[in-house]
Amino acid sequence: MPNISQIQNSHGFAQDFLTHYFASGFGGMQKRDLDTLVFGLLLKYGAFGGSADSPDVTEISFQLGISPARVRNLLRDAQLRYLQYDEHEAKVRLLRLFETCRFERTESHIIFSVSDPLLQQYFIHWVSRVRGFHDTTFNPNLIKVSYDVLADVLLSFADRKALTVFLDKIDKRPENNNFKPLVIEFIKDVATGTVIAGIQALLGF
Repeated sequence: MPNISQIQNSHGFAQDFLTHYFASGFGGMQKRDLDTLVFGLLLKYGAFGGSADSPDVTEISFQLGISPARVRNLLRDAQLRYLQYDEHEAKVRLLRLFETCRFERTESHIIFSVSDPLLQQYFIHWVSRVRGFHDTTFNPNLIKVSYDVLADVLLSFADRKALTVFLDKIDKRPENNNFKPLVIEFIKDVATGTVIAGIQALLGF
């Protein structure tokens, strides 16, 4: 079970719980909604350990004694109802993910894990926005995307000022105002610290 003593603000936890619980009248909340609320508050107030921004689905499943699939469903519903964040925060979290996660690479694709369901939804939306494709066939947490599409996603975030900072950071200039080959080249070496700094510049952070 989660470590209740790790709850960082028990008063805030209780106040949030009662506010949401009484919103639909006493006893009006269905069991699934109640489970989602309690899960969201446990995550928000640190009962699972680690950061609420990057929940470990496997670890939480061990603590709660339920399947990782159910944890993902609870996490998704809790984020949509109680822990939602905007697109800017999603971009910040994507950068943080790039700083910490491990990648697999093929000649044409990069594969990485996104355990945060809302961030995954944002990423899929960004891929769709550039008319790209992604693959989550073998594992719902794993995203497989081409370097080409990921470059388009990152470039869709960047304004002219961010592109200038990015180019200064990597000390290169495109010969014909085509930034994409440089971004693809960068993505193929995404695990190094200098590359993360460049992506940070590209995103304008």
